[in-house]
Amino acid sequence: MRRGICRDVESRYPYEACGVVLGDRCFRGKEAYPLPNISQTPLTHFRIDEDALFKVVLQGQQRGLEWVATYHSHPDANAYLSEEDRRGLMMHRDPLFPRIRQLVVEVRAGVVGTCAGYGWSEVVRDYVLFGQEAWGDAPFSVVLQNANFLTMEENLSMEKTLNRMDRLRLMRFACTFAWADLTIADGERRFIYGLLAVLGLENEKSQVDGWLESPPPAEEVDPTLIPVRHRRLFLEAAKRVFQSDGVISDDEREVFELLEALL
Repeated sequence: MRRGICRDVESRYPYEACGVVLGDRCFRGKEAYPLPNISQTPLTHFRIDEDALFKVVLQGQQRGLEWVATYHSHPDANAYLSEEDRRGLMMHRDPLFPRIRQLVVEVRAGVVGTCAGYGWSEVVRDYVLFGQEAWGDAPFSVVLQNANFLTMEENLSMEKTLNRMDRLRLMRFACTFAWADLTIADGERRFIYGLLAVLGLENEKSQVDGWLESPPPAEEVDPTLIPVRHRRLFLEAAKRVFQSDGVISDDEREVFELLEALL
């Protein structure tokens, strides 16, 4: 699947490419199908040919495959779901296809870099980042390695491994990570609220709102308080927060390296 997407977006550079991913009922991607971009301005925009899309989806269903994601490329731009991308996925205030994941692939000078995956969150009524991964030769500092895109939300669903106290602790740390560069970007805010939903802590939204207005006290985010068995989860959460706005600042990189050393 990944190789197919990479070949497609690289071959159509410098134009935006787009396509569909078919997979199983557990939303694991199996096959990628390039589709025509019928936008009048394909250098900077995309619009999937709906007739071609539904033809592929119907053929997949006849073989027991489901439509699990769509993808499109960002030539010479970061992998993120832009405001225009978001508007194209909505009908008034509702998502057209809330169960379908959205993959955005960075392509620079004809070479794939990072891919970012987004999913719809009912908590924040918006698409939230659920993972990033290097699909080319991008350096570690700007990607999340070893991500499994079409199961990232399932991997983030930690209710079975974290008790309520640890889930609240994770949210407190995630908000602290978002403050690493002294500002809360829109992408970071979306990710935090998405994580809140994944952890089943919707009733704690007012508390999280407070942490996004003012960072939690330092004594409440001591890394030594993180249980050893959960340290990998906390490190993964830190990576995703830092990458959720599409850019990792020097301050964020320094905080992550310090956290990694302490854990």
